[in-house]
Amino acid sequence: MPATIRKGDTVELISGAHKGTTGEVEKVLTSKNAILIKGLGVRHRHVKPSTLNPRGLHKDIHTPVSLHKVKLVKAAAQTTKKEKK
Repeated sequence: MPATIRKGDTVELISGAHKGTTGEVEKVLTSKNAILIKGLGVRHRHVKPSTLNPRGLHKDIHTPVSLHKVKLVKAAAQTTKKEKK
């Protein structure tokens, strides 16, 4: 049975340039089969000058990591609903 990865879980990269790095899941993108890991996958995007930004700028974007490149290390504590009396 495959382990489901949720927000708050700790995962480890098992392939790629950052192999062996662990991090916390910030967001799960189910439509892309990918996740966003805190501190990993931050890229720079160069924005052209425009009338709103006459000088242009460098914008940091968060790129997702594919689910087949990670493994679950520690699951976050799940909250359970209390029964109503």
